[in-house]
Parts: sequence; structure tokens; C-alpha cells
Amino acid sequence: MIFPDYTAAVAKARAAFTEVRKVLRNRQGVRYGILFPARFRVSYKGEDKEFTDADKAMAFVKKHVIPTAETEGSESYADPSMIEEFCQSLRFPL
Repeated sequence: MIFPDYTAAVAKARAAFTEVRKVLRNRQGVRYGILFPARFRVSYKGEDKEFTDADKAMAFVKKHVIPTAETEGSESYADPSMIEEFCQSLRFPL
């Protein structure tokens, strides 16, 4: 196996994006990666952004990706009458 040898400064800069990567992991419709030496790229809904600062990357994700992902599909859970109707169709008492 071949392992890349990064300088300590590059390794530290790349590691700064760990939290952003954790937040984006398993999010549908989001592509992300770290480019050499330490640029974080996010692609979401046709918009590509690159960051060298992890805080700016996280701010972008919180503003543009997370709110959108949380509101998509949430309409089906917002209406209690739909839940009641579904439970009745399965014959579960409420």
C-alpha cells in the first residue's frame, strides 16, 4: 500500500474539515471532498463551493445544506391527521 505523506501543516489543515465532513456524511444530493493541499469542495443543488477555512465551510453547510435537507419531505410528518389516518389504516389504536 502507498500512503500519502503530508507535512504536519497540510495534515492539520485537512483535519480541520473533519467536522464538516461528518455533518455531510450520508446526506443525499451532496458531494464533497478535500482537494490538495487543503481545499474543501462542496457540490449541492448545482452549486459548487470551495473553502480553505473550515469555519466558512461549516457556515455554508448550516445555511444552505442542512435547512434544505431537513425541510425536504418533512411535510408528510407535519400533519397529525395524516399520522392518525395512517395508523387507522394499519388498525393501530392511538
